[in-house]
Amino acid sequence: MLRSKILLLVLILVTQAPVNSFAQDSSKIEWKEEFEINDWENSGNPFWEINAGTVNAGLRSSAFNYAPSFLTDLKLGFNSIDTLYKNVLIEYKDNFTFVSNYSSKYNSFSKSNDPLDIKLDAWQLGFASRKAYGYSGKFLTLVPYYQAGIGWSVLKFHFPEVKTFLPLDAKASERFEKGVRFGMTNEAGILLRFGNHIAFNTAYRFDVIFPRYLIWKHLGSIIIEYSTQEALNNFINKVSEASPLTTPIVNFVLKNALAYAFFSLKKEKSFWPFGSESPFTFRTFKVGVTYYF
Repeated sequence: MLRSKILLLVLILVTQAPVNSFAQDSSKIEWKEEFEINDWENSGNPFWEINAGTVNAGLRSSAFNYAPSFLTDLKLGFNSIDTLYKNVLIEYKDNFTFVSNYSSKYNSFSKSNDPLDIKLDAWQLGFASRKAYGYSGKFLTLVPYYQAGIGWSVLKFHFPEVKTFLPLDAKASERFEKGVRFGMTNEAGILLRFGNHIAFNTAYRFDVIFPRYLIWKHLGSIIIEYSTQEALNNFINKVSEASPLTTPIVNFVLKNALAYAFFSLKKEKSFWPFGSESPFTFRTFKVGVTYYF
């Protein structure tokens, strides 16, 4: 918790620090305004993507553990790539809708679970964007990316039938079962594209699912987070002017570090820094394959 707060403070200070401006010459590029999360639209080439991975679920207000789950994930969306600098540096954009299933039933580690572990089945529908800078060659494209989105989840828990099980913990989990729950998702990953049609990726995804939606607290929390992101965007734009070829790495490290810092803060308070209940969380390591039409 303390480390997350320190990291968040450092990022805020760094992004507000003055950065020397470099005069642009013919080898420089004019950078576009930073992308927005809510610009999902039917533009670019259509694609589909399938992902699978291992999930660790958690709830701070529960004393019990949750059995490891297995993720299957389908994305349908549109992709566009713009060349920015010397035919090497690109801006990569995906806007898509996704459907995800989390299940302890199909996890390969389920046989070794503790009998007190709570098992989970969940479905999630949402919209997200994957925006990044990358490197492109004649046949190979490398994109270290940052992804953000929103989703609606339906969760079902399977509690252990033992006398020592605490009803209080059951009630904490059951709060998420009643109806559809809104949440937010982020993902840090590396995508490797071969030619025009096939790409493979590996990623770490982290989600927060709210037990109930408090619009004013969420609005305040979002303003703080997005204001910090905008300050970070300004810093990355300055880096891109001074040293374009370092932009994909700088963007990947700083954007994902900031997103994970906020995720760590929200694990205790859904609408940090405002008083609120703990959210249900997913942390997923996954791999995927993408086909571009």
